[in-house]
Amino acid sequence: MAGVYEAHARASCADATALACVGADADVYIGTSRGCVRAGLASTPIAAGSSRRAVEQICGVPGTPWLALRRDSGIVSLCTSESIDTPTALPLARGARTMTAGTWWEARHATTQPAPAPAASDARAVGLQGMEDVARHKQRTPHNTRVSVLAIACPHQAVLYRWADAQFWDAKVVPLPRTPTTLALAGPVLFVGYGTYEYARIPVPPAHASSVAYRTPPSDALASGQWVDAHAWDTFAVPVPDTAASDARAWWARPKRPLVLALADDVLLATEHAGVLVHANGQPSRASALRWDAPPLGAIACAPYLLLLDAQGALQVYTQRTLRLAQTLTLPGSAAPRLLAAGAAPTAYVLGAAARGHDAPLYELQAASLEAQLDALTDAGEYREALALLDALDACPDEMAARRPHLHTLVGVVAFAQSEYETAMDEFLQVDLNPAWALALYPASVAGPLARPRAAWLRHFGVRDPCDAPAGEPDRRALDALARFLTDRRRVLRPLVAAPTCSPAPLEALLALPTTCALPALPAAQQQAMAQLVDTALVKVFLATKPALVGPLCRVDNACDVDEVRALLQAHGLRAELVALYRGKGLHAAALDELQRACTDGQEDAVERLVAYLASLGAEHLDLLLAHARWVVAHAPSQALPIFTCEEHLTTLPARRVAASLAAQDAGLAQAYLARVLETGSQDAALHTQWAQGALQASAHGADAHELVAFLHSSTLYDAEALLDDMPPAPALPAVRAALLGRLGRHDEALRLHVEVLRDVRAAEAYCAAHAAAAPRGALFTTLVRLVAAQMPGELPHVYAWLTQHASALALDDLLPLLPRATPVAEVRALLERSLSATGAARAQLRVEEALYATREAALTREVRARHAQRVLITDGRTCARCERRLGQAVLAVLPAQGAAMHYYCAVQAHEHASPST
Repeated sequence: MAGVYEAHARASCADATALACVGADADVYIGTSRGCVRAGLASTPIAAGSSRRAVEQICGVPGTPWLALRRDSGIVSLCTSESIDTPTALPLARGARTMTAGTWWEARHATTQPAPAPAASDARAVGLQGMEDVARHKQRTPHNTRVSVLAIACPHQAVLYRWADAQFWDAKVVPLPRTPTTLALAGPVLFVGYGTYEYARIPVPPAHASSVAYRTPPSDALASGQWVDAHAWDTFAVPVPDTAASDARAWWARPKRPLVLALADDVLLATEHAGVLVHANGQPSRASALRWDAPPLGAIACAPYLLLLDAQGALQVYTQRTLRLAQTLTLPGSAAPRLLAAGAAPTAYVLGAAARGHDAPLYELQAASLEAQLDALTDAGEYREALALLDALDACPDEMAARRPHLHTLVGVVAFAQSEYETAMDEFLQVDLNPAWALALYPASVAGPLARPRAAWLRHFGVRDPCDAPAGEPDRRALDALARFLTDRRRVLRPLVAAPTCSPAPLEALLALPTTCALPALPAAQQQAMAQLVDTALVKVFLATKPALVGPLCRVDNACDVDEVRALLQAHGLRAELVALYRGKGLHAAALDELQRACTDGQEDAVERLVAYLASLGAEHLDLLLAHARWVVAHAPSQALPIFTCEEHLTTLPARRVAASLAAQDAGLAQAYLARVLETGSQDAALHTQWAQGALQASAHGADAHELVAFLHSSTLYDAEALLDDMPPAPALPAVRAALLGRLGRHDEALRLHVEVLRDVRAAEAYCAAHAAAAPRGALFTTLVRLVAAQMPGELPHVYAWLTQHASALALDDLLPLLPRATPVAEVRALLERSLSATGAARAQLRVEEALYATREAALTREVRARHAQRVLITDGRTCARCERRLGQAVLAVLPAQGAAMHYYCAVQAHEHASPST
């Protein structure tokens, strides 16, 4: 791209040997062979200084007011702009070959100074800033201390002078195996270049780790040798192979011009045929290298560009981020560039070679405005270059930064057109691309009505691409990239759309939204439509690439278009996924119909899935549940009961209605269901009666009646009269009839059934024991003896033995006349003795209790009389126990039990308000 820089002649200088741009104001300084230092735009020198030796290099120490001067004698001295005539020589830097300076922010108590981590060439940001961007942002953030360093290359060593917050801190001498010829500071790392393309790096430890840290240096510490850090510093080799093919020339014929230059993000190391870029930790930072025929004679980094002075005397301007040749600049006339200096970015200064009889011209390289450069790059279709131009700037105007999303979008669209789908999606995620337009890049099989021909979406985004051929079916890579994009958009939309609806949304209207839009800022209706678009497209993509993911998507909350997804799932035979979709949308009727069709078609495990679905429905879907449960009862009765007896349904469904529905089809299932309900402790009398009626009908048709009899004895909630009316005619089910008669209090009839019909004396005895408390004393025992004596006289001895255990409850006056006259005394002796003993004990107990009551009454009478006999002394100061006023001459009342005296009317009120117990 031509026109990045324009050269403007600013001044001329005789015998110029050094050029530098120093300070925040970018003041230009020119050193001469006579030892003078001139301002770039001034015609007279600032000062000559005490030395007349040529100034070979000028270097400003950022973060300090110091200006470093290196003369041809190898002496480095420091001065300020006001004290150039009285510089301070640095005694450690004798024989200096070159120097450089740098600054960085350092935590006051940091143990290490981390270098930026290398980023893989194929790393993707996935919608977030890259790690290298985060590292650069952290490096620009001021922490505690600003450290400034002046590094000087001397014979077989590197000398570093360090300042902390513009105050001298210490000096350091680092021994080296050979004499360095080039230096660069990449943050807290010093890169050293030797004579044959050999490079090393020296990490600079934190300032507080110095052996002279936390001391107060004297005013002459710069020239003193006592403030040298004695700690050892590590030195690491940086292997940089030449990337070109093997050179046929002998090794001694190669020029020895190593070059090391610190850029914004990495470090440029020069080899014979290329410039290799590495991180501050020495690892390669980029896969590509900067190719050249010969190493440059000079180079400066002037963000966002890199300027190289080639061997032919031309200035080559590269973009730092992409290493793209943006311009080849030739100075006006025949002035060949000789010295370069970087000013306030992106301005640079060039000092040309002096022609015969003329002074050396000084040119100022002024870059075109950022807006003009971005427009030119965008018009040329160089969207990546335009984006790199913005990224390389430390401070970008807001109006220019606002163009970044559009540039990212353009880069993504071009990458998509070139089948770089993952890169395209990275760019789209970076700028929150409207998902509708991301889908518009795909054919109708994926995007549906949103699909747009290639020419249409290229024109919409403003991409200059002559290819208007329609896009074919997307390949697997394109669909995988789209799945990643849609999954990320779904992550953003899911918390925004709390309750997805089933109604379809007008998706075409989403194309009218801005190309880049933040989803949380959209209105709720548009968020709903966007969620439906994203989820429906995800189903289509998963069906084409990963069908196993369709089920999980359908089972979780989603905003899919039900009608569209239904057709897709049915076409692929995914019935289980379709049921899950219906269930998530609350379309239980459609889900159950689908399951019922699967059962009819004989699909494996279809009945189990239908039963499980019905068991999961709540009580609010009772009508739907009962309707489909009837089909299960009719076709798979053995699996119907779990529908109603699951833990939730057993206590939440209306048991009467469920039992009635089951009884209409299968009485046995109804009985089993009622039994489970009664096991939960239900107190509904109707359910108890209904179960008993069902069991009674079953018993009337030949079923075992033992369970019914046990239920009739244990439950008290059933309607005994109704059951007795439903009983078949006697003598059927005598045990059941006896239990019902006993529940109704008709004990004589129940005992008669046990003895006369069932002929079961043991059961009759148990009946008497169970109901003895409900009848008059000894009445049931008397009836039992009478019935056994008449019907089963042979069982009388057993009855006498059993009655002996209940002798205390017998009425001997009623029992003795019933005993047969021929009954041996030995058979009833134990019975009579225990009964008489119990009767005597009861009478004795009664006499004791009566005596105790009489004694207690007499004691209470004596106590009351004693209380009445007590006298109460009323003095002038005594007050009423209730109102606490003086008693005086009023009518008084005395409570004998407490001995309290009060006014009569107070006593009456206290009596009226007293509790009945009082």
